Amino acid sequence: MLKRIQAEYIQAMKQKDKVKVSTLRMLKSAVTNRLKDNGSQEENLTESEIMGIISKLLKQYKEELGFLKADTDKYSEVKQGVEILEGYLPQQLTPNEINQAVDQIFNELPENQRNIGVMMKVIKERLGSKVDMKIVSGLVKTRLG
Repeated sequence: MLKRIQAEYIQAMKQKDKVKVSTLRMLKSAVTNRLKDNGSQEENLTESEIMGIISKLLKQYKEELGFLKADTDKYSEVKQGVEILEGYLPQQLTPNEINQAVDQIFNELPENQRNIGVMMKVIKERLGSKVDMKIVSGLVKTRLG
């Protein structure tokens, strides 16, 4: 994944795509910061850790969109950044698929383990970056409540 990001970064620089260069530079910086925090090498990052970094950065971009006016250049740039980052994540599950997965996990777990902490952990392990955990949290609370 990191090689793909680096290759697309170089390609964007050659094409003088300022938005893509900026977005990928931000992503590369986030990866570098994670490596420094952990004191590890690029090879030690798992695919799921990289997806987590992308998801976190995507969330920041989406939050920024909420504060910008839709008719500004900055809004357009941030919106393109969101699309670029979404291209690195796997296809998101539909609300119906998420609901089915939550129901399945609920039914698989023994009664004494049916709490929000255990369920969220299992869902995160199984579905990872394919779902918005905020949506999942609401479904789990409804299912348990």
